[in-house]
Amino acid sequence: MSLVFAQLYLGARKLAENRKGAKAMTFIVRVSALLLTLLALTAASAIGEIPEGYYESAIGKTGESLKNALHDIIDDHDELSYDTAYDALEVLDADPANSENVIGIYSRFRMDADEQYHDGDGWVREHVWPQSFGNFGRTAGAGTDLHHLRAADESTNNHRRNRSFASGGDEYIDRRGSHRGATQSKKGRGVWTWEPPDTVKGDVARMVLYMTTRYEGDAGELDLELVEEIQRQSDNEPRLGVLSAILSWHVSDPVDDSERIRNDLIFEEYQKNRNPFIDHPEFVELIWGSSPVEPVEEGVVPVAEISSTIEIGTYNLYWLGVANRYAQGLRTEEDVERIADFVTEDLDLEVIAFQEVNTSEDEMLDDDTEQSTQQYQWLKSHMEDDGYVFLEGSTGRSQRVVIAYDANEVTLLESARELEVSDWFRLGSRRSSNLRKPLAAKFQAGSFDFWLIAVHLKSQRGGDFSDYVRTQQTSELLGVIDDLIAEDGEQDIILAGDFNAEATDESIEALYWVGDFQTQAWPSRRTSNSNDASYLIGSFASLIDHIMVRPAVTQELVQRSTVVFNPTGTPNYTAKYSDHVPVFTSFSTEASID
Repeated sequence: MSLVFAQLYLGARKLAENRKGAKAMTFIVRVSALLLTLLALTAASAIGEIPEGYYESAIGKTGESLKNALHDIIDDHDELSYDTAYDALEVLDADPANSENVIGIYSRFRMDADEQYHDGDGWVREHVWPQSFGNFGRTAGAGTDLHHLRAADESTNNHRRNRSFASGGDEYIDRRGSHRGATQSKKGRGVWTWEPPDTVKGDVARMVLYMTTRYEGDAGELDLELVEEIQRQSDNEPRLGVLSAILSWHVSDPVDDSERIRNDLIFEEYQKNRNPFIDHPEFVELIWGSSPVEPVEEGVVPVAEISSTIEIGTYNLYWLGVANRYAQGLRTEEDVERIADFVTEDLDLEVIAFQEVNTSEDEMLDDDTEQSTQQYQWLKSHMEDDGYVFLEGSTGRSQRVVIAYDANEVTLLESARELEVSDWFRLGSRRSSNLRKPLAAKFQAGSFDFWLIAVHLKSQRGGDFSDYVRTQQTSELLGVIDDLIAEDGEQDIILAGDFNAEATDESIEALYWVGDFQTQAWPSRRTSNSNDASYLIGSFASLIDHIMVRPAVTQELVQRSTVVFNPTGTPNYTAKYSDHVPVFTSFSTEASID
């Protein structure tokens, strides 16, 4: 190190004297990384200095032969634990202007380096190659490889999820938490893709090119492959797209000093291996060719190659906005915001059917029942910040049906309407009134058009009479669906809601035998991480919230098994949020139309 750098380093130690233990050393290393960046401005020739002979065995090779030689060079690196990765990223992704911060890879937000996760309002360790594509998780090796781990703000990272890399879409505006605003990243509309900011497109490209070269399937490791196809959200094969976009970004955003410095630090301080495509950008052309195809542009991708994937769910909010002898009381704004986060962040649902929402009643009744629309307004406000639009039913008094959809992901084709079914039934001297009518809306996601019908059938607490009412509701529902088809032609239809009956209950079985609906509630159609029940209270605990589908137009309507949200790790769930949990299913279509 130069004398100047040594002097600056001693100054950094003095700045850290008021810190203690490991935090002090982390701070020193952070500042050192910043000073290394500053030093680079006056000693650029020292940056990216490759150890003599490091790539000797690769020189002169092309194609697979070159890729295999590079694999052998960078294989068997020193592996870190996942916990250690946080400390490393504080150094590797430090803000050159303020070493107390890290910079998010997709948002470019500057965040306090000490706020790791920070109750969902800080920064996290982003796997640029999604850990679900190969299911490597957080295990040492691919799960902790610093060449593709980057700092990312938690909310932006939740929206990138495992989207393939390609150009096109709408700019993602982060509206959650302390770090918010325009990100310069783009989410594909109706296509499961993500476009990072122009300034890091090449960085992202070279990270995933490294991953497909480092992990080739030997020694029990995964064989990670870059492919041209956009991967579905539910896929777990070790593949990532879109190769042509990645190759184009490598060219459009060349290697810069920040990448070289990061590469040097990973080699010298952590893993003892390098990213060859930072050291030798020409290797990309020698392996994958000299004429990358133009990146995938929205609206230009052949229809047959589009994989439109959306998550559709249902969530009974248990008397939201009503406090009486049944409900737990009016929920706080903090609790309502957490409910919104279940939908928008944890599950990232594109369309959600809510039940038991008070959208219109503000009064204190004679039986000490307090009714307030404030909770609904909080829910709307928090979700509208994330781009959701609300469609409201008008029946059911203070227990109404509401549909919310992410306008960044799906398009409303026809305005919502309540279907004309009875809202009361009588059997002898018994009468049930103020029932909720189904709320229907037509949507488009990519090339997938569908009707969503949100339902809330009669409670199971009335015994035989309730079974009778549900049977009548089911019969009338099938009738209005026939009317809908007569009006609009054959359509893919999705039912989502609280049916107040298990899938095998006789009161709703006409949906299968007459209506040709397929329930996703069967154990064989639920993922292994599903909760066993969607309603969690007492002797009535059971799976009564369902997603049912009737594919009619799309030749192949592919559904991932239903997931029943498991509230494990969410303390006091039923006391604070609801007596139901969300249920949701992932829908994909290859746009193959009969």
